[in-house]
Amino acid sequence: MTVPSGHTVIGHSIVRMSLDLRPWLYAGVLVCLVVSLGFVYLTQAGHVARQIEEMEGMELKLQRLKHQNSALLLEIAEYEQVGRIKQQARQLGFAEPEDVEYVVVHLDEAAPEPQDQMARANPENHESLSSVLMAAASPASWRQMLMGQFSDWMKVTVVPKDKR
Repeated sequence: MTVPSGHTVIGHSIVRMSLDLRPWLYAGVLVCLVVSLGFVYLTQAGHVARQIEEMEGMELKLQRLKHQNSALLLEIAEYEQVGRIKQQARQLGFAEPEDVEYVVVHLDEAAPEPQDQMARANPENHESLSSVLMAAASPASWRQMLMGQFSDWMKVTVVPKDKR
């Protein structure tokens, strides 16, 4: 075996050995790469399987809650029946009224009706329908209207039954 100048026998044999091992090194790296990709694939497949199981559990819970909601709606409908309400009222001691008195409350004429304001709305002034309705529904006009109704109601005198 001839050793080129500037190289030692040990250095030359390492270089030659590394050339012989290079295909095995590539094969080892390739095997590690395939194993790593397989591990990543199996990890993600397991994660997806867990998510599918969770979704199925949530769908079952949703169906159960929808069924409970339907049962509650049916129960509410049973409680809202007029016959049942009358029966409960009788059990609580309530009775049909013997004499019904109605109080007539006149609306305050100071608060204009929305139709009056809409008739007065001039399209040339660019007054929109919503602004007209908002003015009619302002808290101040509602408060004024309610106070007028309350004062009218307070002025009503109730005549006792024996003096009618």
